[in-house]
Amino acid sequence: MLSAISGTVITARGILKRARSTAEQYHVLMEPSVSVGMATPEHPESGESSC
Repeated sequence: MLSAISGTVITARGILKRARSTAEQYHVLMEPSVSVGMATPEHPESGESSC
């Protein structure tokens, strides 16, 4: 299981680099944060929020 710090860093990197990732890659990176109730911005390609 990820620590809170590493989970937050992974989410932050995913958000910062979302334009360079596919919608599926972005979803995989955001899923742990979304599963605990964190709201995340939408991916530019999908037009959908991860939450």
